[in-house]
Amino acid sequence: MGLTTWIGRSSTARARVLIVEVPGWALTRVATEQAVGARGWRPALSPADADVLMVCGQPGAAFRAVIERLWQQVPGPGARVAADNPDRVVPALHRAATLLTAGGALTPPRPRWPAGAAAGAWRPGSPGPGTWPR
Repeated sequence: MGLTTWIGRSSTARARVLIVEVPGWALTRVATEQAVGARGWRPALSPADADVLMVCGQPGAAFRAVIERLWQQVPGPGARVAADNPDRVVPALHRAATLLTAGGALTPPRPRWPAGAAAGAWRPGSPGPGTWPR
């Protein structure tokens, strides 16, 4: 078992879910909050804190760009799921658990750091984190 798989499996038991509500889909968001609590999972306060990105509703083109930006900020392994109906929330969260258990192997790769940025990569005289491109 690889490290990524182990992290994915261990995070399934205590996953944090970043809930993104598309305007007008409050009932789906409320159902998601209830289902997340029933699983023993917790809401995430930011993308960096999330294991799962849950989209409640059907986003338009502009909102999809926002969701994509949030998804890029979720550390891997992670799961991105959506529900456009309160009845589809529980199956979507089940899929998220499956994706996490697979260690993110079923989710597309995302860029994590700017080129050359890695633990221990900074050296005196080189640009610091505040100068990285965004």
